[in-house]
Amino acid sequence: MSGAKQNILQYKGLLIFLAKALILYFIWQILWYSYLNNPNNTVNISLNESLKSSTLMALQSLGFDTFNNNAENHLGITDSPGFIIGVPCNGLDLFYLYIAFFIAVPGKWKSKLFFSIIGIFIIYTFNVLRLVLLALISKYHYDWFNFHHSYTFTLLMYAIIFLLWYFYLKKYAFKKT
Repeated sequence: MSGAKQNILQYKGLLIFLAKALILYFIWQILWYSYLNNPNNTVNISLNESLKSSTLMALQSLGFDTFNNNAENHLGITDSPGFIIGVPCNGLDLFYLYIAFFIAVPGKWKSKLFFSIIGIFIIYTFNVLRLVLLALISKYHYDWFNFHHSYTFTLLMYAIIFLLWYFYLKKYAFKKT
C-alpha cells in the first residue's frame, strides 16, 4: 500500500470530520448571507424578542426598573445608556456552530440530539445572563461595557461551548459499540 493511501486510511475519521465541517461552514455562509444576517427575518426577530423579554424579566425580578425600545432592540436599566441586541449578539451563529459540531463528529444520533438540546438551552441561558450583566455594566460602569462585551463574554461563551463539546466527546463520541 502506498504511503499516501496509508496516511489517508490512518486519518480517515479526521478527514471525514473536516470534510463535514467544511460543508457545514459553506452551508452556514450561504444561509447567513442570503437570509440570516438580516435583522428583519423571522428567526432574528423571534430570537431577539425572546432574549429581550427574558433579560427584562430577570432584571425586573432583581428589582430594577427597565426600558425597552422594541423598534431598535434597545433595552436596559432605566437611567442608563442600555444596549442594542444586534444580529451578531443574539447567539444564532453560536447555536449553529454548536450543532454543526455534533453533525460532524462520530456518535449516536440520540446522544447528539440530547447534547444539542441541552447545549442550546445552556447557551441561551448564558446569553440572557450575559445581557443582564451587560445591563448592569451599562448602568454602573459604562466605560467597561465595550471590553466586557467584546472580550470577557465572548471568551466565556466559547469556553462553555468547548466544555460542552469536551463532555460529549469524553462520554459518547469514541465509545466502541
